[in-house]
Amino acid sequence: LESMRNKIEQTKRSLELLRMGKLQNENTERLGFGPECGGIWRTREHPVAVIRCFQEIPCNPCEQICPQRAIIIGEIVRRPLLDTDKCIGCGLCVAKCPGLAIMVISHDIKMRRAILELPYEYYPYPESGDRVNAVGRDGQFVCEAVVKKVKQREDFDGTLLISIEIPIGLSAQVRSIEYPQKRNNPEGWYDR
Repeated sequence: LESMRNKIEQTKRSLELLRMGKLQNENTERLGFGPECGGIWRTREHPVAVIRCFQEIPCNPCEQICPQRAIIIGEIVRRPLLDTDKCIGCGLCVAKCPGLAIMVISHDIKMRRAILELPYEYYPYPESGDRVNAVGRDGQFVCEAVVKKVKQREDFDGTLLISIEIPIGLSAQVRSIEYPQKRNNPEGWYDR
């Protein structure tokens, strides 16, 4: 419990520094944790969920679905906290989060690549091998990515889990994907 409290305090401090303009996204990887809630520092050991939920609303599907009880909300209007020591990176919380605010990250230090497992609810569905644009929270291009895997299950309620491979130093910035053609076709409808 004490180690979780320390991690929570580290995350709170990084958020405070980010808000004050003293911590930039490019510094977060060097420090070993991301600017939002979650456990980027643990991804060097095994895949782990990263929670970027900033809303204090009545919501707890992630806490309910976690088989390891690694996500703690407590009072229903609190933001979720992740115990990275318990998280196994299974991705069930990613698919169940109605706000699409959770992803799973793993780092391959030797290959200097990161694998991000992201929620995805748009058409057309990507396929393994597709080249896509990885975008940040603001929807702006961050880097090119390759879709490594697509998971679709009935109990995911229409949310796909898309695994993409990106350069390791950009994992704290990427939040979603888009097809490169979408930039030229704002409606997003095109033939593959």
